Amino acid sequence: MKTFRRIDLFIQAALMISFFPALLFEASFPVVLALGGWQLFSFLITHFFWKQPLRIKQRKIYASLLGLIALPGLIMMVFKSPMASLVFFGLLCILPPFMAVGYFYICCKEVTLWKNRSLIQFR
Repeated sequence: MKTFRRIDLFIQAALMISFFPALLFEASFPVVLALGGWQLFSFLITHFFWKQPLRIKQRKIYASLLGLIALPGLIMMVFKSPMASLVFFGLLCILPPFMAVGYFYICCKEVTLWKNRSLIQFR
């Protein structure tokens, strides 16, 4: 999982760096979808396959935020509400860049804690 975390950090950084030039050329929607999709993939892999998760408060907050974003999508699927679909797609376009910074922070903090934990075990 340590290798996945490092690769994950690299991919997140590359996606975030590519997001800003895409904003200048007004081609940011595919990058926003890639950024949000990678965050979701990374979060789910870490959540379900990490055998020894670190207890980080920010990860729980991030999970709650993902649930709040998914809620209009679920409402849209169940009730086929046009208003819920507007809210859902609006959230998908606006929030991923901001959530990317937060998720990058969470991942950096986990890698740092993981390094400190392994250093403590070798003492």
